[in-house]
Amino acid sequence: MAMQNPQFDHLVHAVPDLQAANDALAAGLGLTPLYGGEHAADYGTCNALLSLGPGCYLEVLAPAPAAGAERPPFAQSVAALPEGDVISFAVATSDLPAVHSRALAAGLGVRPSKANSRVTPQGHTLRWQGLYLDHELYRGLVPFYIDWMDSMHPSATAPAGAVVQDVFVAHPQPEGLRTIYAVLDLDIPVHAGNRPAIVVTLAHGAQCYRLVGSGRGLGL
Repeated sequence: MAMQNPQFDHLVHAVPDLQAANDALAAGLGLTPLYGGEHAADYGTCNALLSLGPGCYLEVLAPAPAAGAERPPFAQSVAALPEGDVISFAVATSDLPAVHSRALAAGLGVRPSKANSRVTPQGHTLRWQGLYLDHELYRGLVPFYIDWMDSMHPSATAPAGAVVQDVFVAHPQPEGLRTIYAVLDLDIPVHAGNRPAIVVTLAHGAQCYRLVGSGRGLGL
C-alpha cells in the first residue's frame, strides 16, 4: 500500500556503477530507471530516474564515464562507495526564503545555491534552485530543499508504477533530529538505532525493493 504523502521530492541513491544499480532495480521492481544525463563537469556524475508517483522520484546517482584519476572529488567519492547508499533526500518547495528562516530557527547551517539548468537526453529543460542545510551530527538525514521553478517535474517523464511503501530514518541520538523535523514540518518517523540510516521500501505490484542508506550527505 502506497504512503499518502512520502514527504520528499526525491531520494539520492548514490551507486558506484549505474548499470549494475539499474539492473538490480529492474530485477527487484520490474522497472528500469531512465537515464537522465550528466551533471555539471565539476560534479562528474550522471543519473537515472524512476518515478515514485506525482512529484516524487528516485535518483540513482553514479560517476559519469571517465578515467578515475580525471574525475572530480565528488565523483571519486561516489565511485569509491562499496555499495549503493541513500546519502540524502530532497524536499520540494516554492518558497526557499521561508525554508531558510525555519532552518535557522532549527539551528541549521544554510547554503543557498544559484539557479541551475540542464537539458535531459529526452530534450526537456530542467531549471531548479536548491537550499542546502548543514548539521554536523545528522548530515544527510537533514534534507536539502529544491525549487523546480518553471520546470516539468522529473517524475512526470520517468518510468512510472513504483510507489513508496514505507520510509523511516534512524540515529543513535533521535530526539534532536525529531526536533529538527518538527521545525521543518516533516512527518518522517525517526527511530533510535545504533547507526545513522535511511530505510525506504519501494513497491511495484507484488514486488518490493528495500533501499538502505547511511544519510552521509552530499559531501559524502
